[in-house]
Amino acid sequence: MGANSIEPEAGSAMNLTIEQEATYERDNWWKWSVWIEGDKADLAKIKFVEYTLHPTFPTPIREVTDRRSKFRLDSAGWGEFKIGARLQMKDGRTRKLSRWLELKYPSPESARAGARAPAKEMKPLDKRPMVFVSCNISDVAFANALSQALLATNIDVATQAEGLPWEASMNLILDQVDSGVFVVSDTPSTWMKREIDACLQRKIPLIPVVLMSSKIKLEEWHLNSTRTIPIKPVSPENISDSAREVARRIHEDLKSNLKRVPRRRAK
Repeated sequence: MGANSIEPEAGSAMNLTIEQEATYERDNWWKWSVWIEGDKADLAKIKFVEYTLHPTFPTPIREVTDRRSKFRLDSAGWGEFKIGARLQMKDGRTRKLSRWLELKYPSPESARAGARAPAKEMKPLDKRPMVFVSCNISDVAFANALSQALLATNIDVATQAEGLPWEASMNLILDQVDSGVFVVSDTPSTWMKREIDACLQRKIPLIPVVLMSSKIKLEEWHLNSTRTIPIKPVSPENISDSAREVARRIHEDLKSNLKRVPRRRAK
């Protein structure tokens, strides 16, 4: 873990890498930074760097133009993930780097202390159904459009509580939701697998929204194919229309199933 990878580029001798530092704060929470390391001459050839973070970040795509800081990005979070970086060069070419962000506890005692996350209140359930939406990073645009369309059809969409570790935040969400909606176009990421497992452990119904061109076998990931909503490949200009149609079908699914299954209530 922690190793950089780079897409090969013919005729290039530039040696650029993503470096990092991370400081443990408390309760499974780290402050961390990444930047581009290399010779001054090579760094001077970079116009800007576009970092791609995990899709659970409010803004997973971050652009940094400050060459003096070596295009440093400062952030914080609770989990490790693969960071991608697209380097836009002044000559018009691009280079791609990636690195696994490592977050380490300072000592075993700190790790045990961090497992005790503070309680945090969330909005109580009202009469509207509530779901949470999960996706891989490649499906973020559609998942965001779907979330907006669900809200427009009187379905609340749960969001991660800021400042809490993943497990504590997920438990708060699962205490309230009626279903988990999983947008699937490729093999589920590590984070999506964890969310699927968390729903299964709580016996929360799953609604897979699956791209018809996807070759994924839903049964391998314990996704209930009887409630699957297949969708055709969506062009950027048709995302909103497709999301509204999927939201309508989710609304019908929930209306039908919630008549047979008692609602979950927040603790």
